[in-house]
Amino acid sequence: MGNCYNQVMTDSSITYLLHDKNLNHTQRINKVYAACYGEVKVMARRVLGQLPNNETITPTVLMHECYLKILKQESLNQSKTFKNSKHFIFSLAKSMRCYLIDVYRSKQRAPKKYYNQMTQEIGDKDVHIELMDLEYIFDRIEKFNAEYAQLIDLKVFAGLEVKEISGLMRCSERQVIRKWKVVKALIQGVQQQSSLSSI
Repeated sequence: MGNCYNQVMTDSSITYLLHDKNLNHTQRINKVYAACYGEVKVMARRVLGQLPNNETITPTVLMHECYLKILKQESLNQSKTFKNSKHFIFSLAKSMRCYLIDVYRSKQRAPKKYYNQMTQEIGDKDVHIELMDLEYIFDRIEKFNAEYAQLIDLKVFAGLEVKEISGLMRCSERQVIRKWKVVKALIQGVQQQSSLSSI
């Protein structure tokens, strides 16, 4: 089997399910989740793999929580359903990010013995971002360029490779690399600005 994310993105049956008027919103999400189960679990493992020493959340738990978030989103926006499988994967990555940030916020308020259950820092080999800073950085960059914000979700948070991102964003690997260089500069700029403002 080829690259799983490219397979999801190019699978017209997934897009068909997302727009099947014979199904209600719950049935659509159930069928899409079932069809993408293996790919979603791979993404969940990668997300949690960036949070070592995480003993309280399993891939299955993360998948279930994201399923509930997406189901709620679909229920509230029935007139604006997912456009295609690409849109679904982007929404999935975002829901995983939001859920883990919420979990970490609760850990900060928890007794001290729970603090070591989740590491703060995530990122790739040359970009490091505090988990609690990710939402702020993401929001700032999203206002500037929504596509760059999506790239942050896919690469920094979900940990996808350039080839996988290329398939999802429908651009060449070289273009992904160029865009990522710009995103890194933006991330560093936001981090520096944040540091200066806290002085």
